[in-house]
Amino acid sequence: MDFENKHFRQLGKTGLTFFRLGVGTASLAGVNMVNKEHYTRPTDLEIEEFFNLALKITNASETNMLMIDTSAQYGESEFRLSHFISEHPLVLKRMYIATKWGLKFDSENFCVPDYSLNNLNESVETSLGHLRKIDLLYIHTNPGISPAKLKIILDKNSVVINRLKEIKKNAYGGVKHIGISVSSEENLDFLINNHDLLDDFDVLQITANIFLQRPDLARQVYLLGIGTV
Repeated sequence: MDFENKHFRQLGKTGLTFFRLGVGTASLAGVNMVNKEHYTRPTDLEIEEFFNLALKITNASETNMLMIDTSAQYGESEFRLSHFISEHPLVLKRMYIATKWGLKFDSENFCVPDYSLNNLNESVETSLGHLRKIDLLYIHTNPGISPAKLKIILDKNSVVINRLKEIKKNAYGGVKHIGISVSSEENLDFLINNHDLLDDFDVLQITANIFLQRPDLARQVYLLGIGTV
């Protein structure tokens, strides 16, 4: 990614610029939280105050949006975000909403994969019902997904990949970009070595700890020219 100044960065080949920090929303529902025994579920008012503050301090606008990250897997995350959007519909112009599909919510199991065409279509419709728009749609993976499974998921001839490309081409639900979210060194290393699997994708989302522990992988991802979050 190319950094334009100390506050904003450009998201690879998408050409979009964002405030360097986005907002993650898994904590809105308290799903699989670290130290969850100390977690207190935020009220609707606290969520409203938080998002209003985030939009204010980032000076979010239609040209420099605040990225909001959520997922079908994050419990009530999309649902609770929908309350704020319903009360403040104009904020959508200043929010770049990224959500994910592929892993289903389960309070006891953090990896319930379903990469079927049916789940893709159902997840998109459910997410749109909550969020009103989707700017970036990720395939959601985690360390429970092996490189072998990842290769099957990203098969360029699969009905799922073709459907994702169709969704983007038609800007269905507002989708302008598609991406994949990875959270293991093994899967990131696999994608770097098989980067042709990323040809149809705009963005690669990677957990920060991987880049902190493996700066060599960070450099290799940069050379791919794909947008990174």
